[in-house]
Amino acid sequence: MALTPLCGLDGILLYSCHGGIMTERPVRREPFQPITHERIHEVSKWEADKEAQATFQAQFREFIETKPLYSNFQITLPPGRTQFHLDVARLYCPTCKTLQPFRSPEHNTWYHFNDKNLRISEKQTLRPFDLLMNGIFPIELLCQECRQGFYDFFVLVSVNNGTVMKFGQVPMWTPRVDPQLRRELGTSAQFYIRALQNLNLSYGVGACAYFRRMIEDFINPLLALLHDYKKDAGTSQEELEEIQKVIASHTFSAKTAYAAEICPPNLLSRASIR
Repeated sequence: MALTPLCGLDGILLYSCHGGIMTERPVRREPFQPITHERIHEVSKWEADKEAQATFQAQFREFIETKPLYSNFQITLPPGRTQFHLDVARLYCPTCKTLQPFRSPEHNTWYHFNDKNLRISEKQTLRPFDLLMNGIFPIELLCQECRQGFYDFFVLVSVNNGTVMKFGQVPMWTPRVDPQLRRELGTSAQFYIRALQNLNLSYGVGACAYFRRMIEDFINPLLALLHDYKKDAGTSQEELEEIQKVIASHTFSAKTAYAAEICPPNLLSRASIR
């Protein structure tokens, strides 16, 4: 007598019956890797290994804080699905306008599709789908200062390769900018950040547009510095007056062209010289 095999979630085949004899079949995860009982017991071992937990949290925090979208990151993954979480990250809060600690909120909006099968208590037998498996995991973080700023991440986990990759993030990924540089740039800091975001996505033309908008805010101060440099170098009064006229004009291309013509060679990049 042959009965239809019993299947668990995500195509996890548990048992099958052939000729009236119940036999245990290998439990598999994508891409069809057998799960042994020893692998299942690693979950409880991980709970007692504080060093392994600290290593994972440090690596996962680095990934969340610094890595852009669509970049694979090698990481030491925990064996349990519920162990895949982030304790804290330090991110830029759009509400506080500064770096703040972010933690998971008390009630999450997003959840992994297997969360509905979480065991009620630790006394319940550990099940195969409680193991960390390949798939998409949501990570939600809330600012601990204002309780309004938030980040939502969708992370693609590859257990076999030991990698994670962001493929969704709200708000948009923002490169880390030194606070002192942010203060110096002032209102132009937003253009600098957007330029870096475009460069990360290989949108070079878009990045140039933001860099140009940034330079527009600084071209006059740069020309003023050039004026002072020329004055200290003993440049004629006519040339100094010409710089003043360019500063007073409203044509950006004329300003950059003039600056390139009269700028000292040691201040020009090799690309500009060629």
